[in-house]
Amino acid sequence: MQKLFQADEGLGNRSEVVKGIETKVKIERRGKTDLIAEILVVAKRGTTISALAEKVGNVSTVNRYLPPLLKRGLIRLEKTGKYFLSTDGREYGVLYFTTKKGFMFLKWYTNLLALLSKDD
Repeated sequence: MQKLFQADEGLGNRSEVVKGIETKVKIERRGKTDLIAEILVVAKRGTTISALAEKVGNVSTVNRYLPPLLKRGLIRLEKTGKYFLSTDGREYGVLYFTTKKGFMFLKWYTNLLALLSKDD
């Protein structure tokens, strides 16, 4: 995999970050860091918990990872106006967005993948 960013660049081209991560996630079994990166990629333009679960695997995985990502500022939630709480405790009318800090995580994650994949 080619290096997508230089160390002194800003957030770079976000679509390149996404392409690199999507390739990594499809090739290998996902670990914790890979799942975090995949959640951040899915949430880059805003997503619901249902869409996250569909892309990442299942609702229990999303429910396990979202609270720490929210707490650490990698994802933010935004109420859409049509807000209610279902009987199963899930929130509807909420969109999740990757924050600037989340995009920084994706940049570092992509650089790490590139570093580890280099054949020296």
